Amino acid sequence: MHIPGARSLPFAELASPRGFGRYRPSIDQVYVISDDRVRVSLATGILRASGYTNAMVVDGGMEAWIEQGFPVLPSALWFKIKPLPIGLALR
Repeated sequence: MHIPGARSLPFAELASPRGFGRYRPSIDQVYVISDDRVRVSLATGILRASGYTNAMVVDGGMEAWIEQGFPVLPSALWFKIKPLPIGLALR
C-alpha cells in the first residue's frame, strides 16, 4: 500500500550527508511513517534539523494510517502519481 502523494525514501538515503540536501526546507506538514520506531524517530529528527519544522511521526505506522481511514493506493498504482512533499514513508 502507498499513501497518495507520499514519497518513499530509504532511511540510508535520508541519513546520508548529502541525501536530503536536494530537498528544500519547508513549513509544510510532513508525516513520517515507518513500522520501525527507532528509524522513524531518527528520520523525523533529521527532517527537523534540515528545516522541515513540521515533520511529525505517525504513531503506529501504515497500519495506524489505514485504521484511521486515511487514503491509500495499491502498491501497483502509486508510481503513476506525481509525488508531493506531504508524506515520507521509510523503507
